Amino acid sequence: SHQSSLNSRITSTTSNAHCVTMTLHPLHGLDDEQRRSLLAFYRSQEALGNLKITSSDFRDGELLVVNYTDQFNSSTAPEDWGWRMEAARGCVFFKAHNRAPEVVVRAMPKFHGYKHCAEAQQYLDDGDGLVTVMQKFDGSCISVTCYCGEVLLFTRGVRLNFQTKLARSLLNEKTMASLEEMEGRSLAFELIHQLDAKCEESRGPDRLVLLYVCEATGVMVPVTELEPIAQTLCLDCATCEHMTGNTVMQRIEVLNAATSLEELREGFVVDILGKRYKVKSQLYQSLARNPIPRPNQAWLHKCFSKSKCLEDVRHLVGNMRDAPLDYFTLAENLLDRHLARITEQVVRLRELHQQFQSPRDLQLDDTIAKEDKTVLFPCLRLPVGERDAWFESEACHFKVAQSLVGRFAERSHRGFPVSSGRLVLSGAPGKRSVQDWAEGLDCVVTLLRGDEVNERNLDLATELAQTGVEWLHLPISGAALQGSDDQAAVKAAASAVVQRVTQGKAVAVHCSAGLHRTGIVGYLTLRLLGHSMASSFELLGQIRWETRRELERLHFKNESTTPDTPGQLVSVAEELLEAESC
Repeated sequence: SHQSSLNSRITSTTSNAHCVTMTLHPLHGLDDEQRRSLLAFYRSQEALGNLKITSSDFRDGELLVVNYTDQFNSSTAPEDWGWRMEAARGCVFFKAHNRAPEVVVRAMPKFHGYKHCAEAQQYLDDGDGLVTVMQKFDGSCISVTCYCGEVLLFTRGVRLNFQTKLARSLLNEKTMASLEEMEGRSLAFELIHQLDAKCEESRGPDRLVLLYVCEATGVMVPVTELEPIAQTLCLDCATCEHMTGNTVMQRIEVLNAATSLEELREGFVVDILGKRYKVKSQLYQSLARNPIPRPNQAWLHKCFSKSKCLEDVRHLVGNMRDAPLDYFTLAENLLDRHLARITEQVVRLRELHQQFQSPRDLQLDDTIAKEDKTVLFPCLRLPVGERDAWFESEACHFKVAQSLVGRFAERSHRGFPVSSGRLVLSGAPGKRSVQDWAEGLDCVVTLLRGDEVNERNLDLATELAQTGVEWLHLPISGAALQGSDDQAAVKAAASAVVQRVTQGKAVAVHCSAGLHRTGIVGYLTLRLLGHSMASSFELLGQIRWETRRELERLHFKNESTTPDTPGQLVSVAEELLEAESC
């Protein structure tokens, strides 16, 4: 009965006289029992291996991300899906104890390839009927919503991973403020980024493209009406055109004739009578199934990782002669550029090695990068008269090549963007040297007691000074905040962090495990910067998920993952904030 009620459509007319069909999302309007029944159905399908449900803590319950499996997707005919499975394309529920699940994300429903649907194929084959066409982007789908005042990001299968963190970093403060005003809306973006291992080569800058919006009322906004929303968010929007079926198929033929990865495109999404279908180029589909990897920096990295000499790498590049399109040319160009960089590095290292008489001299010099030391140690073990010749050897060039490939993905900036700077929340430095641990930082705020610092044999003042990193020691007695000066130390630490991140600095805050003392200082920092409680929790999750989860459990469930008894950290931070405002 629910599905039949969805068949009624709301129709309006736009200024360009095209008829726009607005459809209610299948998950809209479900009552408590229907939502319970739906979640029970999804759990039964998970038991059958047809979908997967992943959970994460949220407030006094959990968020459940539901997504069908690749096996179900590839083996099930469109007529056998049903509305519940088509809606399980990254939909999200909130579930708390003894309460019916709530729908948090009404994700973009599954749309099938047009060749699997006789009605759509007939419509395009007839050729004269008008359709709305949108480019199909070769990226990762990110769902976004505002729930309980907090902006949440998901991929189709999980709440937090590399893609969601990258997507969040592309949302500036103005965009986040606009999203916080869209409580109950579900949005879908295509995340396009350089590290995506998809087929398309010409990706452009990292960006988010708005593809879909479902209003809080359950109405799915037509793609022709997305642009004003994208403008509000200061983000790109999928463009669309109206054309005949004949024109669509002619464009697909053009894509099938591509001769290089630069020209390759996945295809289109077409809207036919209010339903969406994928129309992909045959060439793209064949390449997506092809086991030969796309030649890029990641591929070159793997070539060097599994090779024992440069000749092995040249052999792997040569194997690309039989690969499709211009794979071989791209592979050759990648290797040539890498070899040119090797030559530059060898010249630099040849000059650098003259400063040292022995491996011990090199080891004691803290100004030399670890990667350079790794390359130079074999040279300095040789007699002085043989060292110049070593720089001409295949062994030297291959060692330099591996060093360069190891650095091909530039080391990311430490922490997550906060204000004008970056914030790191962490446990105490472990077995790694303090200088390696502090790389990329401008300031380290230590919350450990003095005896804890001594027990860990940490000489932070000396080691950080050698690298020019500022060190602030503001000890807090423990998670329970029982020391008489603890609250003053929390406030002083948070104020110090605020001052430095607003100056554009990268700041790390750490205690022992990076949960309680680090958590309250990180949370208060965000509140002092003007973020709401919901926004502060959202940012904590981006900076360090474990820290957010611990504070959230303490505040909303009065639970802790540790055997000690932490104080009510969020409440204490709120009291300090209130005192600050007075």
